[in-house]
Amino acid sequence: MEPLRTGRVRAPLPGRRRRGGGGGTIQLAAPERAAPARPLLLLPPSPVPLDRLQRLAGRLSGAELLQPDSGRLLRVAQYADSGPLVTTVGYCRAGRLSPLPLPAPPPAGWRDVRVVNKTYRVAYLDWLYPDPEPMYSLISIARDVAALLKEAMSFHSTEIYVRKNHLKELLELFQNGSVDVAAEYLGWTHERNITMRFSLGLGLYDYGMLIGAPERRSSPSFGGSLESARLRALAVGLLLLAAAGGYLALRPSGAAVSRLSAVCLLVLGSFCARGEPLRPGRLSQCVAAAVVLGVGMLSFQFYAADLLSQVTMEQARLPFAQLDDITRRPDWNWAVLKKSTTEDMLRSRPRPGMDFTNAIKQCNTNVDRRDWIPKAVTEKFAFFAVVPLMIRDCTLTGCPSVCMHPPAVMRTWGAIPLRRGLTEWRAWNAAILRLMETGLLARLRDRRLPERLLRSVQRCDLEARPRYQWSPLGLSECWPVLAVLLAGAGAALLLLLLEMLARRLEIWSRQPQLLGSGWECSLLGCAGGWAAGLGACYRLSGSPLTWPAAEEACHQQRGGAHLSSVLSDAELRLLSAMTVSAGLAEVHIGLVHRPELTSRPDGWRFRWADGRPMKFTAWANNEPSGDRNNTKYGSLRAQGAKWVVNVNRHVENRFICKYYP
Repeated sequence: MEPLRTGRVRAPLPGRRRRGGGGGTIQLAAPERAAPARPLLLLPPSPVPLDRLQRLAGRLSGAELLQPDSGRLLRVAQYADSGPLVTTVGYCRAGRLSPLPLPAPPPAGWRDVRVVNKTYRVAYLDWLYPDPEPMYSLISIARDVAALLKEAMSFHSTEIYVRKNHLKELLELFQNGSVDVAAEYLGWTHERNITMRFSLGLGLYDYGMLIGAPERRSSPSFGGSLESARLRALAVGLLLLAAAGGYLALRPSGAAVSRLSAVCLLVLGSFCARGEPLRPGRLSQCVAAAVVLGVGMLSFQFYAADLLSQVTMEQARLPFAQLDDITRRPDWNWAVLKKSTTEDMLRSRPRPGMDFTNAIKQCNTNVDRRDWIPKAVTEKFAFFAVVPLMIRDCTLTGCPSVCMHPPAVMRTWGAIPLRRGLTEWRAWNAAILRLMETGLLARLRDRRLPERLLRSVQRCDLEARPRYQWSPLGLSECWPVLAVLLAGAGAALLLLLLEMLARRLEIWSRQPQLLGSGWECSLLGCAGGWAAGLGACYRLSGSPLTWPAAEEACHQQRGGAHLSSVLSDAELRLLSAMTVSAGLAEVHIGLVHRPELTSRPDGWRFRWADGRPMKFTAWANNEPSGDRNNTKYGSLRAQGAKWVVNVNRHVENRFICKYYP
């Protein structure tokens, strides 16, 4: 097969007219240079109907087709706006092309989309008349694109201005065939699709509900937990209670306080070997506690008040959670442009949280579109529009205080509308595509819709941010007073520690013989050699005796002393700790069973040696045991801290004595 030879495209005969908006001769400019032939495609052997061939050829712009059965060579026009879609350019016989010269396809470029001697009626929507055209807007992009296409496609235009603030007049012009093109950025709707054909999209933007930027409100930086005066007072009360509890825990006065003291001693540790801290004089203790409490309260108040007044968090809050909540707020008004893309979306496609089907009639149509932004800034007013439309009111100093309430109603492409019967719509799309390929459209968007301005009118900023401001009360000037109070508190605590150390040294100097005997500390209120705890005084004997002899020995050591009773679980743990620390397995306690005493429900007649009734019990397994008719004595077994009964009265053990000061 011989290679295809190229030639030139003949221009149509002068005077031949095509269907169009303004009349005139449509002529393809001859290419300045030849281009290589396009690929040759083989059609099926069976005859292809003309309508099917045209549908197939619509997707093969500029291709050459060969029908094997007839040998006909066809070419698909690259742009069919000015001629037939499929033309016969030659015949193929016996695998060879006829000598008919084949014209070369036109090169891709601006010259391919020229439509000369053609006049289009272009509509301009001058809704802001008599104000000048805004610098930043979607309308400016559409008008710039229309001006570029007019120069590139070499057509003439008749300008028609629409100055009414709604789309009804523009739709009527398209329905009547009075305009061919609108230099406007519009979105697709069902009603517009009847009379308009949209070009390739110029940009993808959000449509949403815009409101005045919500005011940012301040709140404490610690999350508002101590913002109110009541909660702050509660915190101060808890501080006082904790300090008072710590103070009472160090005072050995009263049974209840003694129990609290024992618990605190186990938690806080000790100043001596056996877990019993030394206590200073009561006057210095009260003074130190009062100073510490005062400094603590003042410090907390100064900190909280100064923080509330200087370090706060600012955060904006939306007036309602869902978009359709505005329909249930009688204090809010809202508007949407009639016959717009947004109105079509709200009316025909309801979604959860965005159901305006029945409320679209409540839309406020009496407010002029030019007053929407000022009304939204100053009043409770919202409106639906494409978000980049708002930057037309931006100036060099900033943009209007409006933002889009999330979420967006929809995201769609905007394009230049063409009359539905316009035959040259493919040339318009090809020219817009050429603008995209050369980067002109991207540069136009950067110029007319700067990114910094688009960010300023995007979704409402709801992020919490810290803000620092000067204290209106001047609390920072009170720092010297607070420093003096802190110094006084430090001095009081230092004196308290010195007094405790002096007291400890005094006790050690008076009773050196007690060192190594099991207790090194002497407590205020107990005799020498006795240990205080739980409001009583205790002493572990040094030599084992029988139970009766041990009871007598306790009387001899201290008047009013007896073998120790166990009245609570805390006292049981205390005596068990004394037994374990001395390395003993079992000690005598003041538990005795006498047959002549009043019987208990279980038949046993146990009492404590000091005469107290037995209400608390801690018997070991299978205890008490033995004959109830004989006298029996109780002992404390260190393992497991349980009581056992000694059947033999002659058993000798070390013992613990107890008396109340």
